Amino acid sequence: ATYAGGWRDGRPAITVNQFGKGRVVYVGASLRGEGLAALVAYLRAESALSGLCETPVGLHVYQRVGPDVRLWFALNYTEEELSFTPPGAWQDMLSGETCSGEIRVAPLDLRILASDAQ
Repeated sequence: ATYAGGWRDGRPAITVNQFGKGRVVYVGASLRGEGLAALVAYLRAESALSGLCETPVGLHVYQRVGPDVRLWFALNYTEEELSFTPPGAWQDMLSGETCSGEIRVAPLDLRILASDAQ
C-alpha cells in the first residue's frame, strides 16, 4: 500500500519483510474503516488466524480461560439485537440458564457464558 497525495505521495504506507522463518508487517499509517478492515483480513489470511466464532459487526466476543472454566464475554455495541453461535453448551452466568445454538444479545447489552475449560 502506498500513500496518495501530499509529500508522501507514492511512498509505502505498509511494507512486508521476510525475517527468519516469518514475515514482519510494518504499518506507517493511521488506518480506519475499509483500510483497517482490509489490513485485518490480509493478516488473518496470511497467518491462518481465526476468531472465536462468526460475529456480526458491532458484536465483540472475548474469551478468558482459567484452570477449570472458559468464559466468553459477548458485548453488543449497537442499538439492535445481534446474535452469534458459539460451539457446544454454555451456562449464562447472569441468568443461570443453560444455552446452546444461537445466542441473542440485546441492544447495548452483554452476555457472559461459561463452559468447562478445554
